[in-house]
Amino acid sequence: MAEAWAIRDGLQVAFSSNCNYLIIEADFKIIVDLINSNDNSSHYLASLICDCRALLKRFHRVEIKHNYRESYRIADLLAKEGCSQLEDFLLCPNPPLVQNLLPDDV
Repeated sequence: MAEAWAIRDGLQVAFSSNCNYLIIEADFKIIVDLINSNDNSSHYLASLICDCRALLKRFHRVEIKHNYRESYRIADLLAKEGCSQLEDFLLCPNPPLVQNLLPDDV
């Protein structure tokens, strides 16, 4: 699942940016539950989930929780835009698309 890769990539970016305290809100409940569980079963994403857990241990404080997509329209918009980009990875600190939706998400 691309969602697990997105969490792992986001954790790497946050760590390389010297972030010590992190809250991750994601709309993919299955991935959130897998990361939060202590289960190391033979799930097909087990190695990726283990990577995420190892990265989480690098932070002083981390919280990862499920959040419904409707509660954050900006993140949903950015995810959809990301699907149509040509680059494999793009870091955009001030995306112009979010200006109109920002008051709704606050």
